Amino acid sequence: MNFEGGRRGITADLKRLGINTKIISFSDLTTIGVGGEPYAFAFPRNIDEVKKLFEYIIEKEIPFIPVGNGSKLIVRDGKIPRLAVSFNLFESHNEVEWKDHFKVYASAGTSLQFIVACGIKKGFEGVEKISGIPGCIGGAIKKNAGTKFGSISDFVENVEVLSLNNGSFEIKKVEPKFEYRWSSIGDNQIILSATLKFKKAKPTEVKSKVSEYLKRRYETQPLTAKTCGCIFKNPPQAPAGKIIDELGLKGFRLSKRARISPVHANFIENENSAPAAEIYELIDYVKEKAREQRKIELEEEAVLLKDI
Repeated sequence: MNFEGGRRGITADLKRLGINTKIISFSDLTTIGVGGEPYAFAFPRNIDEVKKLFEYIIEKEIPFIPVGNGSKLIVRDGKIPRLAVSFNLFESHNEVEWKDHFKVYASAGTSLQFIVACGIKKGFEGVEKISGIPGCIGGAIKKNAGTKFGSISDFVENVEVLSLNNGSFEIKKVEPKFEYRWSSIGDNQIILSATLKFKKAKPTEVKSKVSEYLKRRYETQPLTAKTCGCIFKNPPQAPAGKIIDELGLKGFRLSKRARISPVHANFIENENSAPAAEIYELIDYVKEKAREQRKIELEEEAVLLKDI
């Protein structure tokens, strides 16, 4: 079946199932603004729709890509014979207050900034560690997103996942292991929700810490540009941004449409509708220079979907 034929069949089926579906490109959804067209984007809104959608995907053997709000994705150009399953609309949360802590139950599409806003209002100790991160719960836990002050894993108690295995799926709770920008959540597991635990703090103190951190973030990162956040993980030798800066690559470009940010060297800015190929080329160039001149192997923190 050709791409257009596959698209027509899938979108008709999803409409029949009552799943919110859109024909858009990844460039319309990702924060860096690149990426081609999948068959469609499916937006399940609750657990019943998630189950219905994955029963359909498994039955029809449809290749798919789970995505959140696209804040760390760099997806290839062109037609992509996959169904993109976005958890952007799968968002709900509930807070329970205990004597000395709060528990927050949040679904995959809940934004980190919503959690931070709740933390300022109620007094979640340490929530400034995840302030300013544009991701949502699902992707943040999968990649153990964080800042120099800490990571989301500091607050994760357990995670509910949809686990795919041999043509079936089950929904279960797991307690993942975490390392720097890594979790033990496998590629066959899709995060549906998580339980976070925060110690209590004075809301005024939390607000002050978040404000202080965000002020510095706005001063040192290109937050108004189209980026996907930090491109590389920090290697043991030094922060990736410092290494790239010392290589003389701050503000460097290979094309007129994309450049290494002149504000923070670990960011790539999509200035003028650059295709994914130009972003990939710039990433490879930086890695090559770090390898040649510093003997350092930079590893991507961003998720590069080149071969789908």
